[in-house]
Amino acid sequence: MDEKELVTMKWKEYSIRLWTDLSSLGSLVFFLFTTLIFFSIQQYAVVVRCLGFLIIATLLTASLRLIYYKDRPRKRTHPTLLDTIDAGSFPSLHAARIFFLATLFWKSEFVIGIFAFAFLVAYARIKIEEHTWMDVATGSVIGVILGLVL
Repeated sequence: MDEKELVTMKWKEYSIRLWTDLSSLGSLVFFLFTTLIFFSIQQYAVVVRCLGFLIIATLLTASLRLIYYKDRPRKRTHPTLLDTIDAGSFPSLHAARIFFLATLFWKSEFVIGIFAFAFLVAYARIKIEEHTWMDVATGSVIGVILGLVL
């Protein structure tokens, strides 16, 4: 392997890590951490909205994945019911969570930047082959609708 191929391989590996890290900003851990920050600054109404969203979005996503099961781009095995829900691709719960959080800042002067960031996080789910465009778009719509309704 020559030096150019090695650099290309290292860049590809770095790129995947970067997209994976960016994708994690739609994770349950990040969502709960953000909710905890709202709690610590006494934004209790926002905390209630976040917890309500979490319950509704999780139940909705699990139901959709059981009713309309769709494999992820990189297929997973699913021997149990919970594995089936996790292995399902449609819709993206990461996209729903990050777009819900973005919707909380709907009236902020930074709304364009916040939504651009949410799009990047959602795109990362596609880039690391966890979801398709349809999965991410549907999850994003769920996040925005619940963000506006709750």
